Amino acid sequence: MWQARLWVAQGLQEPVWEWVQELDLENLELIRLIKELKPAEYQLIIRESVILTRLFLISNSYIKALQWIDTLVPIFQELGRIETVIELHLLSAKAYEATGERDRAVEMLNEAVRMAAPCGFMRLFLDEGQVIKDLLHSLRSRSGSMDYIDRLLEAFGDVSPAKGLDTQ
Repeated sequence: MWQARLWVAQGLQEPVWEWVQELDLENLELIRLIKELKPAEYQLIIRESVILTRLFLISNSYIKALQWIDTLVPIFQELGRIETVIELHLLSAKAYEATGERDRAVEMLNEAVRMAAPCGFMRLFLDEGQVIKDLLHSLRSRSGSMDYIDRLLEAFGDVSPAKGLDTQ
């Protein structure tokens, strides 16, 4: 699973698609039955589902990614997997941004911010890179939850590495 996550991060689609086929990850019945499993049993299915979502994104299958996310979010919300739901909202924001639906992307990001702010999650946002940073700037101009958004933007850092290392 972690190898597949690394391949996705590297943009290597072929070995991940082979992995997906081998594990039958697109099987919606498995996802729907997840609620009947114990937490220790469904942890892998949750992570694998997120990796598949990321694979849809890097293969430019944005509509399929959004449909998959729409299937996963209610199930994971019911299981109380808030961190995963936040991550899926961030991936949804990236998919909408890629399809040119900026308002919808900002709306999804706002949902992620709303859910993450009470817990102070930051790494989830930072790991998603420049697209989320840009969307945070858009959200900041429209939102009332400025403190948390400002903390996220500060964590992204607008200072170039060269300036950040200046010791004079």
